[in-house]
Amino acid sequence: MADLEPNFWIDVEGDVVAQLVDHIVLLAFESQVLFAERFGGVAWEGDLTEPPTFTFHTDPPARFAPSFVGSTSADGSWMWGWHNINQFAEPVVAIANTVHGNGEQLGIAELTTALQPLDAEARAAEGLPARTDVATQYVLLTQALSLDPAPVWFRSFGESPDDQATFILRNDADFALPPAGSLSVNRTLTEGLSSGMMTDHVLAVHSYAARREGIVLDRADADCYELRCADGTVTVRFDDLRRVSAIESTVGPESVGTEGVGTEGVGAEWSDG
Repeated sequence: MADLEPNFWIDVEGDVVAQLVDHIVLLAFESQVLFAERFGGVAWEGDLTEPPTFTFHTDPPARFAPSFVGSTSADGSWMWGWHNINQFAEPVVAIANTVHGNGEQLGIAELTTALQPLDAEARAAEGLPARTDVATQYVLLTQALSLDPAPVWFRSFGESPDDQATFILRNDADFALPPAGSLSVNRTLTEGLSSGMMTDHVLAVHSYAARREGIVLDRADADCYELRCADGTVTVRFDDLRRVSAIESTVGPESVGTEGVGTEGVGAEWSDG
């Protein structure tokens, strides 16, 4: 089981699921956009026998190691991959088992309840947090625990569009993020913010800067972070509620900024790939 320290800053008395999502949401957003650009619409096949492989038929083919996170069904439920009713090989469910282990250690029922409803009211009736977009949050927290430097996910569909199995994929040799640049970092921050998936903006920005190769983080003051890249700097300011209030990128003598980006989603959708 992965130890949450020293890789994570977690308040175990707070909402651990939301905190884990904040730890990965920006890096996952940036990675998923690149994954969709390279592999969206490409023919693929999966083999979950050992060694488990998802192959995308590019030229040359790209092969990823899959980790099964969980699945949704037409009856409106989520089932964790660690329940493993399909008897997948251990490498396929190893990260899901890590989720379960941390859930047991910290006493988080939603990480140790194999089958649970997606509907917020039904969840509350079963004593589970009344979350929205449950499947996306669970995939993101699993990506956080995977410590993947370029975390991406992929969904396969069953007979119904609501029957979805979600995997996180990894191929460090053939799929990696390009060097961080100030304009791409600015875009990741603004688009990730508009996704509506960030809860604690300070934690999300800090974690992104710590995980993203090529960024050096400076804390200019209590309400301002500077993310330094090879070609410039992204300055992020926060309000009294720890929400991003302004983002500015400086590349050489040029500067582009986003003021008052707010805290609510503005119609951007999270990309499935």
